[in-house]
Amino acid sequence: MDSKNGRQCIGCEVTSCRFNKRGCECELPAILVRPSCNCHSGEADESMCSSYECK
Repeated sequence: MDSKNGRQCIGCEVTSCRFNKRGCECELPAILVRPSCNCHSGEADESMCSSYECK
């Protein structure tokens, strides 16, 4: 995965993820987002964070 120049802010409310800080921030320098399996809705539920790890 290529690195982005500069800084990016990743907001995340998935508190069960080990990379979640203070309930609203992701501490990873980059995330990987993949499409959900068998979902072609064109809606927000079509993708999910593939960098997720359970606490």
